[in-house]
Amino acid sequence: MNKLILITRPDFDHTTSYISYYAGLVMKKMDDQGIPYKSFDGKNAVRDEIHKFLLKKDPKFLFLNGHGNKDSIEGTKGNIIFDTTDKDLFKGKMVYARSCLLGQNFGKEIFQHNDGCFIGYVNPFIFFIDDTQSHPSRDKIAGYYLEPSNEIALSIIKGNSAQESHDRGRKAMLKNMKKLLLEENHPAGVVEALWNNFDGQVLFGDGEIRF
Repeated sequence: MNKLILITRPDFDHTTSYISYYAGLVMKKMDDQGIPYKSFDGKNAVRDEIHKFLLKKDPKFLFLNGHGNKDSIEGTKGNIIFDTTDKDLFKGKMVYARSCLLGQNFGKEIFQHNDGCFIGYVNPFIFFIDDTQSHPSRDKIAGYYLEPSNEIALSIIKGNSAQESHDRGRKAMLKNMKKLLLEENHPAGVVEALWNNFDGQVLFGDGEIRF
C-alpha cells in the first residue's frame, strides 16, 4: 500500500461545485507538503478509471466527495463509483466520504470488521449557501460547514489517527455552532444544519490507523 491519496471531485451542480472547491483547498495543502495524490475531477470522476487507479497504485487514503445514499457514492452525475459490492477494494485503507447517508450501510458493512477505517455521515450532509455570492471562496455561510469537514482530511494528512481526525472535525463544528449562537442575526436553520452534520458523523473500523 502506497502513501498516496485518491480524491474524487465531481462538479455538476451547486453541491458538487462547492465540495469540489473545498477539496481543492485540501489539495493545495498536499502540494505544499509534497504529498502525492490523484484527483478525479469533473467528468473524469467515473467508476472504471477510479477502480483502475485504485488497483494499480493502491493508495492508502481515499478522500471521496459526491452525492451518495446509504449504499453507494456517485462521481460524475449518475455514475456510481463505489457501492457495497466493492468491499475487497478497501482493505487496510482510510476513507473519508463527504457524502450523504453513506455511513448508514456502506461504511458500516465494509469497515466495521476490517483493518481499514471509514469516516462519513449517517445523516444527509447538509450545508447552506449564500445566494448573493458568485463563488464558494466568498461564501461565508458555506464555510461554516465545509471548513470543519475539510479539517478531517487535513488532520489525516498531518499523520493524526482516524479517531483524532474524526474528533477534530466534530470539535470544529462545535466551535462554529457556538460562534453562530453568539451572533444575534445568524441565518435561520444554520446551527440546526451544523448539528445534523455533527450528530451524523461516524467512524467505523480501526480508529488508530494513520496515513
